[in-house]
Amino acid sequence: MPGVTYDHYFKTQIAKAFVDQFTSFSEDKYYLCLSGIDAATSDARTERNELAVRKNILLSKRIDQNSASLLLPRYDWTEGISMDAISDTVDVSGFTNPFYVYSPTSQNVYVCLNNNQNNNGSNIEPNGTSTDILELTDGFAWKFLYTVPTESLGIFRDDNYIPVKTLPFYENIANAYEDTNQNQYEVQYEANLEDDGSVVGVSVSIKDTQQNPEKFLNGVPQSPAAFVINVFNDEVTSKITLSGYDESLDATNYSIRFVSGVAAGIVRQIQSINGSVFTLTESLPSNRVPAPGDLYEIGPELTITGDGSGAKAFVKLDQIKEVDRVIVYANGSGYTRAGATIKSAIIPDLSGTYTFNPLVFDPIGKNAASELASRHAAVGVQIDPAASAAEATALGNDFVNIAIWKNPTFAEGTPNAGDLAGNDDIRKTIVLVSEPNASRTLEDAGFRDVSKEHLVIGNRSGVVSELDGVLTLDRNSKISGQVIAKDLSKPFQNEEILTVLSRVKGSSDPYVEEARTLKVFQTRFGDTELSIGQTAFRNTFRFTARSETDLKTQGKLDGVVTNRTTNTTGNLVSVQDLGGDLYDIDITNVSVGDGTTYGYANGDNGVITAVDDTNLIFTDVQSLRPPELNPNSGELIYIKGLGEAIQRTSEQTELFKFIFAF
Repeated sequence: MPGVTYDHYFKTQIAKAFVDQFTSFSEDKYYLCLSGIDAATSDARTERNELAVRKNILLSKRIDQNSASLLLPRYDWTEGISMDAISDTVDVSGFTNPFYVYSPTSQNVYVCLNNNQNNNGSNIEPNGTSTDILELTDGFAWKFLYTVPTESLGIFRDDNYIPVKTLPFYENIANAYEDTNQNQYEVQYEANLEDDGSVVGVSVSIKDTQQNPEKFLNGVPQSPAAFVINVFNDEVTSKITLSGYDESLDATNYSIRFVSGVAAGIVRQIQSINGSVFTLTESLPSNRVPAPGDLYEIGPELTITGDGSGAKAFVKLDQIKEVDRVIVYANGSGYTRAGATIKSAIIPDLSGTYTFNPLVFDPIGKNAASELASRHAAVGVQIDPAASAAEATALGNDFVNIAIWKNPTFAEGTPNAGDLAGNDDIRKTIVLVSEPNASRTLEDAGFRDVSKEHLVIGNRSGVVSELDGVLTLDRNSKISGQVIAKDLSKPFQNEEILTVLSRVKGSSDPYVEEARTLKVFQTRFGDTELSIGQTAFRNTFRFTARSETDLKTQGKLDGVVTNRTTNTTGNLVSVQDLGGDLYDIDITNVSVGDGTTYGYANGDNGVITAVDDTNLIFTDVQSLRPPELNPNSGELIYIKGLGEAIQRTSEQTELFKFIFAF
């Protein structure tokens, strides 16, 4: 049986499914673990190696919704870069050159729609975040897709990769974000509103390279000399007086395209010519009338045929009046196939010279990850000693393994023993609401009572949610307000009514239905945030003991700790000075002799290896505390041996990043 192969779209879905494991909606909880000191360093998935890694876990840090991302290979734009242009007939995974670029200066990503037949490479860097196709004078055409968020730069961008994601789509919200995510959202929003089957570009090829390409002698290439002198425009007629036009020519049936000023990008067919005065077949919009001095060009239009409608394209001429490139100025919709020809009134037969191939795509920008063929994913977690006590505990220690731990539980002897770590997570979702009758503002409706806690129930969806605090209100608006709903199982339906129930905050009284209701405008379900109670956990065994020696400064980290009462050994992770002669001592790699909890009992005594390799005595063991998480619970879904010990230094912040290819 032949092996199964997967196309790039399927690979993207697999990578996305991997990343989705760490989102707010995942029921599973994942942690990055540092393990080591004396454990063997190995990737081997043997029973012995896994037990050794579990036994030696120093700390565990939560992998949250911001700790995972899809990735793309990084291709920085540089002058002269050779590009492949996307095509409706070519699988992008088969390209030999990049088909998208990343701009380090703007942090923007652009996909190439036209590479000017790759004659000289790209010589003008794409720029800006407009949702329109970016046509440049070097013959390249680009589509802006997204800006890499600044917060992702330090985690997921490196010399080889950049992050990519697809944002949620809200049909009622055109401006969903107040940061660089809005750049991408605008592209997605427009793409989702556009009809499928658009013509996004037209490639040009010369059928016979041995013959001279057809010249369009009556056209006018763009130049500083080709500018508007005067304009007469009303609802019926547009008459344009032009400079730079040879009156011996006949550009009737050609089209004029304005290239500067408020009319830039508008194309109109030329109906008739009287000297230097041009009458257009259709008048110009009143708010986009060219001014004297605005530049223009004249060239042929393409007739685009196929099973859709509405696509229009203009043929841009070079300075010797041959075809430079094609500019699509109306994408149309409903195409599954399309062809293009020059209008026969201009040149009857181009069959021996040019071939025009319209590129038919669903609207570009709906799903950047799939469109750019992402098949890599990364998990990135930062260990910061200033962030939590658990992260500070392991400072200065060696570790030789890292692992990803799925669904560990709290250890015996802890307050939540046996419970899933992270079971107190709260999902919080913004719900945009209004006052149903729009007869008063939300402020006037009295929804700001801080002495109460509220439930809301959707009258159509049946979704029930507790609210997180009071409403955020626009004092003067009848529609602008939001609630934070906890742990929504699914979104509220747009336009449904929310019944509001309340009770005194902190009481056990039953909820009472309010006379007031709310109306849902939009549930920001795709932007649900996860509130995590505890993000890092200590996985060492900790006890308190007495010593006449300064154990904190003289104890040798990673050195041997021996309980002389039970012959239990371990390795020193940290010492905290509690004052007087009391110390908190953390150990790992515990080898249990006789005894109770982890080989220790109240009243035990022992020794710690000093920095000078002598023995430091401790006595009167007390306050026995097991690891916060049960090392034998959950699944180690990934183990990575580091080959050699990595030593953490004081106040060191570390980023651990795993990159997976699918």
